[in-house]
This record gives sequence, C-alpha cells and structure tokens, in this order.
Amino acid sequence: MLKRHLKNSFNLLLAVAMIFTLILASVAATGVTTIEGKSSGVQVTSSSALTISPEEIELVAGGESATLTLTSTIHPTVQNAKWSSSNQSVATVNKGVVTPVSPGTAVITATISSDKSQYATCFVTVLSPSTIYYRLTYSAGTGGYVLGELSQTVNQGGSGTAVEAIPNENYHFVGWSDGRDDNPRTDANVMANVDVAANFAIDNQETYLLTLAANPKEGGTVTGGGNYAPETTVRVVAVPNSGYDFEYWTLETTPVSNSATFDYTMPASDTTLVAVFKTAESSSVMVSPTSMILTVGGEDGTIAVTQNPSHPTNRNIKWSSSNTGVATVNNGVVRAISPGVATITASNSSGSGTCQVTVNPALPKLFVVTFSDPSNGSMTASVEGALISSGSSVTEGKDILFTTVPNLGHEVSSWRVNGTVVAGETGLTYTYRNLDRNIAVEVMLKEPDLKVASVASVSTKYVDYGTPFGSVGLPSTIEATLEDGSKTNLGVTWSKGSYDENVAGTYTVEGTLTMKTGVVNPDGVKASAQIVVNEKPDLKVASVASVSTKYVDYGTPFGSV
Repeated sequence: MLKRHLKNSFNLLLAVAMIFTLILASVAATGVTTIEGKSSGVQVTSSSALTISPEEIELVAGGESATLTLTSTIHPTVQNAKWSSSNQSVATVNKGVVTPVSPGTAVITATISSDKSQYATCFVTVLSPSTIYYRLTYSAGTGGYVLGELSQTVNQGGSGTAVEAIPNENYHFVGWSDGRDDNPRTDANVMANVDVAANFAIDNQETYLLTLAANPKEGGTVTGGGNYAPETTVRVVAVPNSGYDFEYWTLETTPVSNSATFDYTMPASDTTLVAVFKTAESSSVMVSPTSMILTVGGEDGTIAVTQNPSHPTNRNIKWSSSNTGVATVNNGVVRAISPGVATITASNSSGSGTCQVTVNPALPKLFVVTFSDPSNGSMTASVEGALISSGSSVTEGKDILFTTVPNLGHEVSSWRVNGTVVAGETGLTYTYRNLDRNIAVEVMLKEPDLKVASVASVSTKYVDYGTPFGSVGLPSTIEATLEDGSKTNLGVTWSKGSYDENVAGTYTVEGTLTMKTGVVNPDGVKASAQIVVNEKPDLKVASVASVSTKYVDYGTPFGSV
C-alpha cells in the first residue's frame, strides 16, 4: 500500500519512520507484556511482540541441526537478534540454527539487541544416539527350531542376546540364511535390522548343492547356498548393491519368486538359483529415501518419488505397505503404528520403488525437574531411590521424592510447585506423583510457632450501677506468656456474657486472644476479668416545695395552725 501512495523514496522513508515512531510510542505507553506459557508441558517464555517457532524441539546428539524461526510484531527485522544457549555443552545456536552436542536439556534465547525487553525462548531436549533402535528377528526352517528371544529390539551399536539353532531328531544345523554358521549366535554392534532363518538338513541323507548367483554379479549379494537334503526348506536372501534394485529369483531362467527373501524347497538334485538385479535408473519409479527409521508417536516420514521421463503416461502412483500394523502410507506420508519393519512400495504400471521402514517403540517423554535449597535449610530429590540434580530430565510418569532438612529452629511452612502452594503438605518430604510436565519445586521454611501458655490476670473492675459493658474499661491488649517463657502483648476481644449493668453483682467475662505471626493458641487460652456492679444508691432530697404563709389568731396552738 505504501508504494501505491508514496511517490519517492524520501516519502517512503518518512512514512516508515512515522509509523515506527507511533509503534514505539504505543509500546512505551502500554509497556511490553511478558508472556509465560506452556507448550506440551514445557515452560516457554517470550515477550508479547517476539516469538520463536517451534517452542520445543527434540534432537539427537551428533545428529542433524534444527532451524528456529523468529518473528516480531513491532520490529521490522529480527536479523540482528542475539542468540544464546543456556548450556552450550548440550546445544549451541548460531543465527537460529541449533546444533545438538550431547544428551541433556538447554534453553535457546533470542533477544533484540536494541531492545532487551524483547526476547523469546525455545526448550531443547538432546537425546542420546542410543535411542535409535533396530529389530533382530530369528526363525527356523524345516527340521528344527530356534531357542532364545526370537524378536529383539536393540540400541544402535548394541548387542542382542544369544539364540541357538536346535535341530530336531535326525536333523543337523547347516547354517543361517545370511551365510553365518556360528551357533549359538549373538549379533553385536548392530547397525541395521537383522532377519535370518536357521537352516537344517536330515542326518545321513544324501545332500545336493544349492548354488546361488547374482545377475549381474555387481548387482548385489546372495546368501543361503550350501548342501541340503531333498525337501529341506532353505531361506535365500538377495540384497541389491547401491544403484541396483532386486527384480526376481530364477531357476533355469524361469522366474520363481519376486521376493528378495525367498524360502526355497530343495529338490533331489544340484540346483542353481539366480537373483536378477537391475540398475535403479532403469526403473520407472525411484523413491527417496530407500530406508527410514520412525518412532511410535513421533513425526511422520515422507517418501519422495521420481518417475522416469521416458514413461510420461505413468503418472498415477499407487502406494502400499507390507504391514499396515507397523506403518501406513498416504500419498508418500508414512506414519508409525507399532514397533516392527514394513516395506512401503510406490508403483505405477511400469515399475515400482520401495522404502524399508523400521518403527521403534515410542520414546519415553522427558520432563525437566528443578529445585534449590531453601534459605534456611537444604533440599534433595530422588527418583526410585536414586538422587537427581536440579535440571535433570526425568521420564514421564515417574514419582519424584523431595526431602528437606531445615536449619535448627525452623520447620516447613509449605511446598510449592511452579509457584502454587500444595494444599496440606507441611512435612519434611513431598512426593510429586506421575510426572506430567516440567516442574520447579520450592519448600518454604519458617521459625516454629510458639504456643500461648497463659495470660496475665486483669484487676477487678468496680463500676456504678447502670454502667454499659463498653464503658467498663477492660484492656484492649494483654500480656501473654509463651511456651518458651517469653512474653508478648496480644490483642483481646471481650465477650459480654451474662453481664447486666442494671443488676448489682459480680460478673466474670472472657476475652478471645488475637494471634500474631509466630504465635499460636491451640489450647484456646482466654483472658478473664471480674466486674463488680455496685448496689443501686438511695436518692437524696434535692429540694421541697414552698408553703404559703399561715396567718393565725393570737393564742392559736401549734397543732391547730
């Protein structure tokens, strides 16, 4: 809009300057609000005008970096933002690009250099590479079985547990389908999925040679050949080399299987099976990547398809999964369902491409637990009996036991989680159960309250008949003796009780004490006073009426006046 109405660059700059000035004036007038909220249970902080996206990320140590996006509603550019990491041994940041270094957690902060009140944060969790898993699968052909854990999940570079091929009576073990013959067998330093079968042969029975070949030789490798008795089920495996795709197995030029892993029944003759490979470029459908690792509950994967331009009419790609219980696909987007292995196929009328998908179990979610020693004591935290340090990442659902040791003369006032007092918790220990978010735990300590032992006596109050209760003159404070022998003045509110100012007599009234910080009155000690209402006094003659002068005759007796 500005370009439409401003005729030259001077006017453009002037208008921008005026707008920016108005914005700054508005910010100065209203202030910049700091917003603290939560994303997936993670505490995130930003100013109202600056945001980072995403607010929470998970990376793998030594793995790919992630780029954060910084946006501002008042600054025309965020290119000069200052980026920092709270823990560079875990993750570093350079102009928004976060690089994972080692397992742990860190907070990435972006601040506008010209306005320190404008900032935003992103919570980063760096996982160990050992959280990448592979599947080991063992099975048996005819004539025996495999003893041990047949389906195993191991960390990248880890080792599985031993399995042993056990032949049935009158059978013997001849080798594994991948060419290995060690028995028992342990797969160590695992860097890929393993799926093998144990092959057996009948004792003292004539055997025949199964020869395996690759066509072309450079197209791939084949395993499973050897000497086998007739009717033995032999698992043969073809693995294409880089730049090649497996097509099918042939027996004397006749295709017998289009599966790279093929269970072949040995005939009573020497036999040759040939795995036919083709160059990947010759396929009308190519996928990228050709393998991926997903995690249950994690992000979806995406498979890209390239079709050979020599087949311009083959544009309709059909997607399928070999095991929808493990992974599903929708227009190239792959979603993990449960641990296992599935093959995703993209095909058209002229060819297909495949991607092997390994689905690992859901990674346990981690939350950060922080705490610190109170000013008048110490605090520790433990999970399942093991002490943890503040800032540790703890698995979702765990219980965390917090223990405080107050300094002498102090006791627990309250426990707080993320600034909120936990109702009813005043003991030396507190357990946060079923961890479901990042938590910051505090314990508030105080000097112990002193109990009221007694209060001073109040002198008897003598009042005139008819004196109202409020005018008796009872004290508004009273000296209290505490359990440690110290004394303090407490407020007192007197109760009238049966006092009647119009009835002479002696009355006993009670006063309720008003507590102050550090003083308690669990025994309900009260102040007491006596009030004496005097008898109603006799009335004194104040005056009498005048009598008119009496005039009497001389000689009138007094009694006759």
